[in-house]
Amino acid sequence: MTVNRRLIQFIAVIYLLLFLGIAIFYFKNPFDNTCIQQGNCWNGYGIYKYNSGMIYEGDWAFGRRHGKGTLTYPDVYTYTGDWKNNKMDGYGTIVYTSGTRYEGKWKDSNKNGWGTIKYPGGNIYEGFWKDNNKNGQGTMINTDGSTWSGEWKDGKPYNGEGIINAPRGRRYEGIWNDGIFHGNEVIIHSDRNEFNDELQNRLEIVH
Repeated sequence: MTVNRRLIQFIAVIYLLLFLGIAIFYFKNPFDNTCIQQGNCWNGYGIYKYNSGMIYEGDWAFGRRHGKGTLTYPDVYTYTGDWKNNKMDGYGTIVYTSGTRYEGKWKDSNKNGWGTIKYPGGNIYEGFWKDNNKNGQGTMINTDGSTWSGEWKDGKPYNGEGIINAPRGRRYEGIWNDGIFHGNEVIIHSDRNEFNDELQNRLEIVH
């Protein structure tokens, strides 16, 4: 009986030590990496390099990115701004290597709220976002002079008005209602005369 009790106690101690070892490892190294420079990557300010090559420099709270900081993902993007529990959350700017730049509100590492995005070609959207999609009131201004202002839904014009410049002197002016365009096609000839044709087609701003 005594032998069995001692064996059980021994096994219990082994499991306890194993649990403590795992806990210490997790809390001190939650990403299986270490600080690469003097600093505090647990609670405070520090620089951290991940196995993926990402580097984070900024504030930490209990081993998580929390506060202000910059995350650089080589050949992908650089984000500078607010963090909450390891996620982009608050206000921040992200610049992709493609040249696209977004500045505005974030929630759970997604574009959420008011923000402005500029694409490599120069087109600009300013307005509301939801889960990385244009959603709500916003305005798109394209380098060819096309504009659209109104309500967006799932990244596309939904309700509002705009002007789209098309090839061969065509310009579309009108409104969107439930994602369908209603308006006029204005064709500009070389003699500068204009005439209108009724148009009811589904049009999409390309960026």
